[in-house]
Amino acid sequence: MGQFSLEKLFGMTIRESADDGSDFTNPDADYRRLFLGEDGLLHLKDSAGAVTTPGGGASDLDTVIAASSGQDVADALSGAAAPAAGNVFATMADVGGGGLAQSFVGYDTIGGTWTQMVAQKEYLKKVTLSATSTMTSIDAHVRGNADNFATIAGVLLSDNAGAPGILLAAAGTVSPFQYFSISASMPTAGRWFSMSLGATLAAGDYWIGVVANSTVLDLANDGSGADVTIQLSGSGSLFVSAKYTSFTQSTTSVKNSIRASILS
Repeated sequence: MGQFSLEKLFGMTIRESADDGSDFTNPDADYRRLFLGEDGLLHLKDSAGAVTTPGGGASDLDTVIAASSGQDVADALSGAAAPAAGNVFATMADVGGGGLAQSFVGYDTIGGTWTQMVAQKEYLKKVTLSATSTMTSIDAHVRGNADNFATIAGVLLSDNAGAPGILLAAAGTVSPFQYFSISASMPTAGRWFSMSLGATLAAGDYWIGVVANSTVLDLANDGSGADVTIQLSGSGSLFVSAKYTSFTQSTTSVKNSIRASILS
């Protein structure tokens, strides 16, 4: 690895101060360049080519950023508090931590019962987002039960007074049919099947679910739930009174193994 000058990158001048806190009078002696060496450590190099390493000799070398109010580099790199004025360093603690966290909403449990999916039926579950979130996928725990191929899609719907509303996004279908297993043995092993999504959503209630175009998939579930199914049929259906006029919407007594991955 070559020498890497932070001065060129950030326009900073590195200088050394005497132990009593006063600056050296010789500007050439004051000049230092901070660079990353092949050993992976930060070093200081003066105009004469002499190299020192901040840290171990902190009592002899008080290295400061000229534009700052005097924070020691070793202190800055260790995350020590800097003077309020002119602080040019920021640690993750200074800015409140590190980014978005991944989590699941829905039923993130593998159900103990398998139910054969009906073609063109949406299996839906209500979820609540407590903050603005990006939904990255919809997952269902499924297995193949017959011909070992299937087309399945994830769906995201709005909430309409506690019932499934309009379609907001869909996690693309796989077409033509794709095999779920290389084994001829049926049923196949069950697994979480993930369908990618990229929807940024405000806090609130939503419905997530899956739909298949045949009956060759089983969906895992447990009892004591209230998931909703919508049998998609007919054409030109109108959405009236929280349901599609030519679709059959039912409330079940199960909780299907359907979840959504979110970043928030």
